[in-house]
Amino acid sequence: MCRSALLIVLLMFSVLFCFGEESKKASMKFENKVHKFDTISVGDKAVSYEFTFKNSGSVPLVILNSSISCKCTKVKYSKKPILPGKKGVIKVTFNPKGVIAGVFTKNIQIYSNTKTKREILTIMGVIK
Repeated sequence: MCRSALLIVLLMFSVLFCFGEESKKASMKFENKVHKFDTISVGDKAVSYEFTFKNSGSVPLVILNSSISCKCTKVKYSKKPILPGKKGVIKVTFNPKGVIAGVFTKNIQIYSNTKTKREILTIMGVIK
C-alpha cells in the first residue's frame, strides 16, 4: 500500500514538473506575419519591411537561424536575446533586380527557442 501511494506521489510530481518545464519557453507573437508590397518595377531599388514581434513567453527569446526561399531576399535580426515582454524586429529586404515580372511570394523561416521552434513570415507583391 505504501509503495502504491509513493508511486502515485512520484507520478504526480513528474507530471507537474513536465508541465512546468513546458511553460518555460519563449514565444513570438507577431503583429502580422504577411506583408504585401505595392507594385514594384524591375529596375527599382530593394524594398524592405520590418516584422515586429513580442516575446510573450517567460524566458529570453533567441533567434537561432533563418532560411529564405530566394537569393533576392535578405533577412536581418538581432543576435541578442529578446527578454520576456520586450519587442524585437526582423527586417526583410527584397531586391527585384533580375527577378521575372509578375506576382511573387517569398517565405522566410525563422528558427528560435520557442515552443514551435519555427515561424514563417511571408512577403508578396507584383513586379512590373
